[in-house]
Amino acid sequence: RALQLANHLGRPQACPAVVSALDAMPQPIALVEASRRILHANAAMESLLRNRHGLASVAGVLQAADLPAQQVFAAWFARAAAVAQRGDERRFVHSGDHG
Repeated sequence: RALQLANHLGRPQACPAVVSALDAMPQPIALVEASRRILHANAAMESLLRNRHGLASVAGVLQAADLPAQQVFAAWFARAAAVAQRGDERRFVHSGDHG
């Protein structure tokens, strides 16, 4: 709940224990706003973004690394953000349907 609040406020640093736990994980993890603005990325995610392995950061905004995938990624992310805003995150399951 604290992470949700900090993320909602746009300040993941407000939860240092959670940020430390995310930073310690070997998997690439980012906290991202609905607008795809990156609030925090752990070292693995920073490396992935820097090397453009599927994802990239352009002016601090998360996007697909290649242009053809960007439209699909943006639509998927918008759908996920809309579901989260309605408060029914459990209903959003990415099934690979791209829509």
